[in-house]
Amino acid sequence: MSEPQTLLAGPLFVGAVLNWALFGALVIQLYDYHSYFRSRDRFLIKILVHWVSTVALVQTVFVTHTAWWLLVRNWGISDGVPWTGTYIPILNGLASGSVQGFYAWRIWHFEIRFLNMFGIKYIVKTSAVVIILTALTQFAAGIWVAIEFIRASRNIADIALIRAPAETWLIGSFVCDLLIAVVMVFLLITVRRGSNNKHTMMVINNLIVNTVETGAITAVLALTELILYVTSPNTYMHIAVEFVLGRLYCNVLLAALNGRARETGRVPDRKLRNVTSVNLQPGGTELSAGTINFNRPGGHSADESLSGPSNVATASDSDDGTTKKSHSL
Repeated sequence: MSEPQTLLAGPLFVGAVLNWALFGALVIQLYDYHSYFRSRDRFLIKILVHWVSTVALVQTVFVTHTAWWLLVRNWGISDGVPWTGTYIPILNGLASGSVQGFYAWRIWHFEIRFLNMFGIKYIVKTSAVVIILTALTQFAAGIWVAIEFIRASRNIADIALIRAPAETWLIGSFVCDLLIAVVMVFLLITVRRGSNNKHTMMVINNLIVNTVETGAITAVLALTELILYVTSPNTYMHIAVEFVLGRLYCNVLLAALNGRARETGRVPDRKLRNVTSVNLQPGGTELSAGTINFNRPGGHSADESLSGPSNVATASDSDDGTTKKSHSL
């Protein structure tokens, strides 16, 4: 096989294999989610999980058909891609936009009361709006890519003609993921500075690491695909990343949701230590080193519902057990 053929067939094969590997991981993540959180999360969260999982399944089917059509059925016959390959950017845009919207929702509900006087609350709200608008932009650009590719007769030789929508799509994904990671890390670092309690700082440090890991991996992949597309537009090297990128957003979402039980030793009676919003009253004393118990407003325990931003965590601030600071999620 010549080098040009290798640059066409190799990335397709690698991308399809990695897509299936991530789909297998997604199945395990879905099993864990249904085992631990299906009856606890609010309805909209469960709808989101099943929505992105459905998109992931359809995307895997389309990726498999595209790879089979190019590598087996029409190998060496045509430079075009099948109709399923045309809609992969749209599916990727749906998956990424849904997950980015979820993070924007979490950021919108993130409150730090003692910084309201500095206008941080409005900056956070504005950041959430910007994330939503960027997510919508990159999704619209994904549709634009599909339309222009159809107009180019789905021929790989004419892929350079859709450079503007493709770059808009990839840059939008990169900027949105980077903005989510930066805003979340900023909020968590701000919360960490409000307490000297070692246990609380350890929990927040874990959240910072998780945020950087999940946000960075999708941002890096979007940037990688952009670079490969600009430098090698007439090969399938960037397609290999495209096959993986949309799938990875689904895995990131399930990892974030299932990660709420990461620090537990047992599935039953697990103490959830995930914080997406913290309210700290000025002038308060140090948090105690005791376990942070998550309860929903109205007295419902964490075993009854884990609904993201509506959960509330309380911790004792003094030796006599008096609650001084409340942390809401």
